[in-house]
Amino acid sequence: MRFASPLYAGYNEGINVHDVMFELEKTAFLMGYYVAFALASGPCPYCPECNVSVGS
Repeated sequence: MRFASPLYAGYNEGINVHDVMFELEKTAFLMGYYVAFALASGPCPYCPECNVSVGS
């Protein structure tokens, strides 16, 4: 499998990997893959402060 440049796929420079993975997971789910689960590396960019407790 070969992947094209993100720019070729219509993404601008500085793409948010988390947004791309979310769209990929959503598309797979809507195609009938109900246990689709996508992971992206790095810190989560969605909450200003993480609400996950350490060690729980």
